[in-house]
Amino acid sequence: MKSTEDSRVDLWEAIDVDGNRRIFSISREVAEKLPNWDPEGGTPPPLSIAKAAELARAAARKRYPNCHDFALSMILLKATRSCHPVVPVKWFYAFQITPGVRDNTFRGAGCEVVLMDGTVVDPEDGGKGEHG
Repeated sequence: MKSTEDSRVDLWEAIDVDGNRRIFSISREVAEKLPNWDPEGGTPPPLSIAKAAELARAAARKRYPNCHDFALSMILLKATRSCHPVVPVKWFYAFQITPGVRDNTFRGAGCEVVLMDGTVVDPEDGGKGEHG
């Protein structure tokens, strides 16, 4: 996804558990300050998957207070190179999270985006999703 504005980097779009479209983006300045990491360099990412998952679950608990027991259903490690052509390549995590509701059933899925510095990106409201 490319940003529509030069100063924003769109990272991810998702439809949340309530059927709303969420757009995760950061400023170009924030993107440029993120830690560098090369997956082919032989070193682990600056933020471990376990820590990033912990941060994503904590954010999901706040974002979806009527849900509990979030199950990770997808973990994606993505580079900004496909998000914005002029930002240096930085990496981030996108988590798809399936929440349990109070009657112990699961419905829909949420998404959380975690940057390599441990920042959880707050999504912008993109209106109702295609299936909402």
